[in-house]
Amino acid sequence: MSRKSVAALVADIVAHPDRHVRENLGVNKPGTEGDRLVW
Repeated sequence: MSRKSVAALVADIVAHPDRHVRENLGVNKPGTEGDRLVW
């Protein structure tokens, strides 16, 4: 997940606050599902 991707998502939410109401947006790094953090 790059900063650019997060910034684009935040800009979209700010521009259209009603678009993602009560949704799980799943903002995470692919392949990091596990019991501990992966750095």
